[in-house]
Amino acid sequence: MLRKGARMHRPTHISTFHLSILIVLIEPSANAGIVVLSGSGGVEARDYGASAFENVPWTQSGMSALSAQWRELSASGTLGFDASDDSLSLNFSGSHSVRRTVQESREEMSSSIGGGFWIMTDVDVLVSASGTASYSLHGQEDPAVGMFMEISNQNQDLIHQGYVTSSYGPPAGTIDFADSLLLDSGTQYFIFAGSELSQVAVGFSELPSIATSEMTFTIQAVPEPATLTFLVLAPLLALHRIRKILG
Repeated sequence: MLRKGARMHRPTHISTFHLSILIVLIEPSANAGIVVLSGSGGVEARDYGASAFENVPWTQSGMSALSAQWRELSASGTLGFDASDDSLSLNFSGSHSVRRTVQESREEMSSSIGGGFWIMTDVDVLVSASGTASYSLHGQEDPAVGMFMEISNQNQDLIHQGYVTSSYGPPAGTIDFADSLLLDSGTQYFIFAGSELSQVAVGFSELPSIATSEMTFTIQAVPEPATLTFLVLAPLLALHRIRKILG
């Protein structure tokens, strides 16, 4: 097994995403030119450089209930995978709770849920993610909830990052997230998406910051031009043949 920590290269006012994603090497699975080399999803509650987490490996289909508790932090939710002839998908819904109870500490706390895939493609693929998060935040120094999708190449260089955050927004509300990118065939990609509630505080908060989130994350094969032309013309040719037979 290989544990991979996914970190976001964001502006400084947006916290780092600390979810430790467990990548489990499995028998490669192909879906119309998409080969899944490995993948997983999980939840994590982190504080003071330590954490509790629960992960599940990628499967062709299935839903899992996950939870993690660390001191005054918790992360829980459901996470499901699905695969068809030409696509992969990850769906999750999560609940997050963060509360600062120790004064004079500047450590970051976070509650996270997410997942991703290592894939190799023989066709172009469209990667897309959409979701929403509702939140109620308490405490000093801008606690925030965020949602994101990030993509790295086979050298683990970050090539794309989309995110939305509640930073500098109202203490309670909703954020919506949508992002997509077309990836070229013939290489490997690590694609990861998730949501996070985080806080860095000097003082402490009497009430916890809480959030709920849900996201759909899809990798879809894009037909080659010849295939696309056939898909467009095939119904027309069939209709013409039927009319000819019927006279």
